[in-house]
Amino acid sequence: MGIDVLDITLRLEQRYGIQVTPSDWESALQRRDPSDVTAREIHQIVMTKLSEAGKPVPRSCWNGVRLALSESLGKSPSKIRPASRLIKDLGMT
Repeated sequence: MGIDVLDITLRLEQRYGIQVTPSDWESALQRRDPSDVTAREIHQIVMTKLSEAGKPVPRSCWNGVRLALSESLGKSPSKIRPASRLIKDLGMT
Protein backbone atom coordinates (compact mmCIF):
# COMPACT_ATOMS: atom_id res chain seq x y z
CA MET A 1 0.00 0.00 0.00
CA GLY A 2 1.22 3.45 -0.87
CA ILE A 3 1.33 6.42 1.46
CA ASP A 4 -1.80 7.96 -0.12
CA VAL A 5 -3.77 4.77 0.54
CA LEU A 6 -2.66 4.80 4.16
CA ASP A 7 -3.55 8.48 4.55
CA ILE A 8 -6.99 8.01 2.97
CA THR A 9 -7.59 4.93 5.13
CA LEU A 10 -6.73 6.78 8.35
CA ARG A 11 -8.92 9.75 7.42
CA LEU A 12 -11.90 7.51 6.65
CA GLU A 13 -11.41 5.46 9.82
CA GLN A 14 -11.27 8.59 11.97
CA ARG A 15 -14.20 10.27 10.24
CA TYR A 16 -16.54 7.27 10.39
CA GLY A 17 -15.25 5.16 13.28
CA ILE A 18 -14.70 2.14 11.03
CA GLN A 19 -11.75 -0.08 10.22
CA VAL A 20 -10.71 -0.29 6.57
CA THR A 21 -8.38 -3.23 6.02
CA PRO A 22 -5.96 -4.01 3.20
CA SER A 23 -8.41 -6.70 2.06
CA ASP A 24 -11.09 -4.00 1.63
CA TRP A 25 -8.77 -2.18 -0.77
CA GLU A 26 -7.88 -5.45 -2.49
CA SER A 27 -11.56 -6.21 -3.09
CA ALA A 28 -11.88 -2.89 -4.93
CA LEU A 29 -8.81 -3.74 -6.98
CA GLN A 30 -9.41 -7.39 -7.82
CA ARG A 31 -11.69 -6.83 -10.79
CA ARG A 32 -9.61 -4.22 -12.58
CA ASP A 33 -6.44 -2.29 -13.11
CA PRO A 34 -5.59 -0.38 -9.88
CA SER A 35 -5.42 2.87 -11.85
CA ASP A 36 -9.15 2.55 -12.60
CA VAL A 37 -10.43 2.42 -8.99
CA THR A 38 -12.93 5.25 -8.51
CA ALA A 39 -14.06 7.49 -5.68
CA ARG A 40 -17.45 5.76 -5.94
CA GLU A 41 -15.81 2.45 -4.99
CA ILE A 42 -14.22 4.03 -1.92
CA HIS A 43 -17.63 5.43 -0.97
CA GLN A 44 -19.08 1.93 -1.37
CA ILE A 45 -16.40 0.50 0.94
CA VAL A 46 -17.29 3.07 3.60
CA MET A 47 -21.03 2.39 3.30
CA THR A 48 -20.43 -1.37 3.53
CA LYS A 49 -18.17 -1.01 6.58
CA LEU A 50 -20.72 1.23 8.32
CA SER A 51 -23.50 -1.28 7.62
CA GLU A 52 -21.39 -4.21 8.80
CA ALA A 53 -20.70 -2.32 12.03
CA GLY A 54 -24.43 -1.71 12.54
CA LYS A 55 -23.97 2.02 12.12
CA PRO A 56 -26.31 4.18 10.05
CA VAL A 57 -24.94 5.54 6.81
CA PRO A 58 -25.12 9.32 7.15
CA ARG A 59 -26.78 11.28 4.36
CA SER A 60 -23.54 13.23 4.08
CA CYS A 61 -21.46 10.08 3.56
CA TRP A 62 -20.41 10.96 0.00
CA ASN A 63 -19.37 14.46 1.08
CA GLY A 64 -17.25 13.00 3.88
CA VAL A 65 -15.52 10.58 1.51
CA ARG A 66 -14.95 13.38 -0.97
CA LEU A 67 -13.47 15.58 1.78
CA ALA A 68 -11.15 12.78 2.96
CA LEU A 69 -9.93 12.27 -0.62
CA SER A 70 -9.52 16.01 -1.07
CA GLU A 71 -7.48 16.42 2.12
CA SER A 72 -5.30 13.44 1.32
CA LEU A 73 -4.69 14.11 -2.35
CA GLY A 74 -4.67 17.91 -2.30
CA LYS A 75 -7.53 18.27 -4.79
CA SER A 76 -10.51 20.58 -4.48
CA PRO A 77 -13.60 18.68 -3.31
CA SER A 78 -15.50 20.18 -6.25
CA LYS A 79 -13.12 18.32 -8.61
CA ILE A 80 -13.87 14.93 -7.05
CA ARG A 81 -16.79 13.11 -8.62
CA PRO A 82 -17.98 9.53 -8.05
CA ALA A 83 -16.43 8.49 -11.38
CA SER A 84 -13.06 10.14 -10.59
CA ARG A 85 -10.30 7.56 -10.82
CA LEU A 86 -8.00 7.79 -7.82
CA ILE A 87 -4.74 7.35 -9.73
CA LYS A 88 -5.47 8.58 -13.24
CA ASP A 89 -7.66 11.58 -12.35
CA LEU A 90 -6.73 12.51 -8.77
CA GLY A 91 -3.02 11.66 -8.77
CA MET A 92 -2.99 9.10 -5.95
CA THR A 93 0.36 7.34 -5.61
